[in-house]
Amino acid sequence: MATDPDEPKPQDKPSDSDHFSTAETQFLPPDPAEKAAPPRSKADPKHKYQVLRSLGKGGFAWVYLVKNLDLDRLEAIKVLSSKLEEEDLVDRFVKEARIAANFNHQNIVTIYEVQKNGRWTDFEVEDTIRNRHLEPFAYFTMSFVEGNTATNLIRASGRMSERKAIKICIDTCMALEYAHGKGVVHRDIKPDNILVDRMGSGIVTDFGIAKAADQTRLTAAGTFMGTARYVSPEQALGQEIDGRSDLYSLGVTLYEMVTGRVPFESDAWMTVLYQHIHEAPSPPEAFNAQIDRDLQRVILRMLEKKPEKRFQNARECAEVLSKLYHRMGGADLRTEAIDQIGTRPNYMQDPGTQETVVKKPEPPVRSKASEEIPIQAPQPKSGGRGRLWLATSLVLVTLVLAGYWLLRPQPKPQPPPVLTQGEVLVSAFPKGQITQIVHIVDGNREIITPPESDTPQRLKLPLGEYEIVIAYEGTYKKEFTLVTADQPARVHAEFNLESERFLLGDLK
Repeated sequence: MATDPDEPKPQDKPSDSDHFSTAETQFLPPDPAEKAAPPRSKADPKHKYQVLRSLGKGGFAWVYLVKNLDLDRLEAIKVLSSKLEEEDLVDRFVKEARIAANFNHQNIVTIYEVQKNGRWTDFEVEDTIRNRHLEPFAYFTMSFVEGNTATNLIRASGRMSERKAIKICIDTCMALEYAHGKGVVHRDIKPDNILVDRMGSGIVTDFGIAKAADQTRLTAAGTFMGTARYVSPEQALGQEIDGRSDLYSLGVTLYEMVTGRVPFESDAWMTVLYQHIHEAPSPPEAFNAQIDRDLQRVILRMLEKKPEKRFQNARECAEVLSKLYHRMGGADLRTEAIDQIGTRPNYMQDPGTQETVVKKPEPPVRSKASEEIPIQAPQPKSGGRGRLWLATSLVLVTLVLAGYWLLRPQPKPQPPPVLTQGEVLVSAFPKGQITQIVHIVDGNREIITPPESDTPQRLKLPLGEYEIVIAYEGTYKKEFTLVTADQPARVHAEFNLESERFLLGDLK
């Protein structure tokens, strides 16, 4: 990847604005309690890394900025949480990380080393960090990207420019095409997992790690909420997925980049999953009136519920986005030699003097064909009396037809149909049962039997006020709502349970 010669060298300490993203990672400012480890002692050459500071933490790992002492290079290291006590879970993380370590692509974060039984003897580290992780701990090191996450860029500006968002998504598509070609589906594409370096390139992180996390019972409801906003319908249903699932998640990400919000939002992640499965997203123009209409069509195609209606592979999606990018004035996205990417002058040898000179770019030359294009259209020649007579006849015929149209009998306008029913979406967390629906009319209570009892479900009911009772394991909740014809009503019940019961198993 090309770098700016004015950028800090790898051994320079990055500024506090530099970030490294991981799945479900909360970004952290430098902790005053975490002091950088002292320089390596010549008498103790066994240390391999010097831990500089924390970069972030997530549901199953901490991420630190480290210096590889052998290579004098800044890297990022992800240390898995001590909560992963089951041996098979650690094995799964290590296996997936090793698969991703075989990737070699400019738009994918590179994994350097994967260790299952890490020891602090390999690190120069302060006690504050050492005490967070019990030995042995699993970890892997990866390339440190100087830049920011797509999430932080959205938060900083409300939304991105269309060209910038499209460029990031094209880069992400190229990363997905590479991974899908190796049989690996990311499963967790979202702004948190897309880094944007200082050249504006998109770089995807946590390939393979999301699959391991998805198969554990570590992820609770609160942690899963961030991912639920980006899952595909088939992923929400627990079905087998392929690369088209990643394209749906990328569509949600692109939607958020250009509008500043996700298509489906709720405080209850079960409701969000239901919306991904059953509800059509609002068009992006509802939140960004200036959006390019072709870009909107691309986003809505990426968000199709059925995989066969989306782009069928990442390359197809990238090609369509590239055409939009070029139309908007974007740069050429073709891969070129390193000395052609603006990092150095274009050198050539003068054939006469054999001296090396800098070749200056030649100005564009206007072709003769373009010079001969007339600016004004040729003037029409006179047609004589015959054409005048024909024009007069056409005017008379037009007047006769217009008079007939205005004087013809007008049909009586039909009254608009009277709507007598509306919709209500009923959901609960965890999944409950609808035990009673009561229609309240002028103080009278009419009991209606639902076609099915399990939530979530969409009901069509007569217009009016309703009392809906939802039950879960002997606990009952009454919810009131008003069913109207203009928009669906929503009813959601939350049952308070122990935290360990809020698990991904409830999705199945």
